Amino acid sequence: MSEIWAECEDDYATSADECDLAERYPGFWGHVAVNFAYAVASAVALGWLARGALELRAARAERFSAGGAIERYRAARESFGLTCCGCGAMAVLPTIVAVL
Repeated sequence: MSEIWAECEDDYATSADECDLAERYPGFWGHVAVNFAYAVASAVALGWLARGALELRAARAERFSAGGAIERYRAARESFGLTCCGCGAMAVLPTIVAVL
């Protein structure tokens, strides 16, 4: 790591921040913003998946108890399946970006 910063000398007498990450690695802060947005989106998707799993379990337990319960179960199962596909797509996304 010392090799990366070997020629780096902060000269506080000048306004040049030659040791700043944004100067040494162009696009650094944009990359940080994209990674943060991806982490937030993944957390939201996993929260949605957990909520869907709880809803599916409740609908499954009641699926034969009333006339409309089977439709509720079918809708919960479909929603959970779509949410699983979305979370799977988000999980594969970093690999696809790395390959491209």
